[in-house]
Amino acid sequence: MNEANMKAMQTQIDMVKNELRNEMKNSIQTSLSNQTNEIKNMMASLLQMNTISTSESGSLPSNTVANPKGELKAITTRSEVDEHVEETFTDPDLAEFTIKVPPPPVQKYKPSSQREYVMHQRDPLHLNIPYPSRMLKQNNKKKMKSKYKNFAKCSSSFISTSLLLML
Repeated sequence: MNEANMKAMQTQIDMVKNELRNEMKNSIQTSLSNQTNEIKNMMASLLQMNTISTSESGSLPSNTVANPKGELKAITTRSEVDEHVEETFTDPDLAEFTIKVPPPPVQKYKPSSQREYVMHQRDPLHLNIPYPSRMLKQNNKKKMKSKYKNFAKCSSSFISTSLLLML
């Protein structure tokens, strides 16, 4: 009888194990599919935001000019000045010619001995106490110490007179 009960219990345990496995498998699969759907949605929204951000103009003014030949290089700076780079043509008819553009004027720095310095006059120095509350506390402590000393003198004389009167 014990063996029959043990076998029945073992089969019940196996059935419960299988049910739990199936439930866990299903829950993991559903959560995984939900997460993949969320990731897909996030990727779609990211791509949508990326296309929106690239289509809008930025905060700096810029004009894109198409270069039909693709042979010359031009750099547009923030001041909207085009700096042309010296370039040779690959066309055999025009191989003799090169385009030379003078470089833009660059401000040269003077050595420190030739620079003019301007000395500004300052207002007279005003000393600011770094921690005014701390200074106030220290002053209050000094006052309280002196008051306590006076009180101690008075109370000791009062106690001594009251003791003398009691005797």
